[in-house]
Amino acid sequence: IMTFDTAVEMLRANGVISTTLTAGRLATVLTERGLHPNQLTRPEPAIEQRSLHPNHVWQADASVCVAYYLSNATGLHVMDEKKFYKNKPANVSRIQEERLIRYTVADHFSHELLTRYYLGSECALHLTDFLIWAMQPKDGHIVHDVPFIVQMDMGSANTSAMTKNLLERLDVRLMVHERHNSRANGAVEKGHHLVEIHFESALKFARVQGLADLNEKA
Repeated sequence: IMTFDTAVEMLRANGVISTTLTAGRLATVLTERGLHPNQLTRPEPAIEQRSLHPNHVWQADASVCVAYYLSNATGLHVMDEKKFYKNKPANVSRIQEERLIRYTVADHFSHELLTRYYLGSECALHLTDFLIWAMQPKDGHIVHDVPFIVQMDMGSANTSAMTKNLLERLDVRLMVHERHNSRANGAVEKGHHLVEIHFESALKFARVQGLADLNEKA
């Protein structure tokens, strides 16, 4: 966040550089050599991926549903920021097992989405259960059966022995993208956003009986 001129001034004052070139000229030279800070901090170029047909490539991901938690005793609750802000970790811990984890799969070719909720935290058991559920036929959906490729991030559940064993036995190729590169799974990241704004945004006005009812609504 430091300005270019300030950085040059500090480097010169500390004897790190001895050039007499002005900051403006230094910026020009660095730009010519592809070393200007603005050039070095640009995102990596994105290459658009191409899938061949439905069920060729699935992108799968899990996300904590930050707006709600589900109690077996009292139903669906909005997480009031006054009660669950960062300085009250005890309140978050209290509902740890009632947190909703949203699993979403996006078919890269058709852009069809499937979403299912689980309680607790991300784990291999939830992920494998979700993938098996997603592969089963559903009325009105073209996304079902075993995909050729599943793309996921490097989360521990995604790279677990249980997940790898399931996909290997089904002859599914697992593609794991590197950390901090969410664009590689852009279809499912957008899917999470669509679920949030078109489904979860209205849950505050719905009566949710339990996890099964929530998944039926989803």
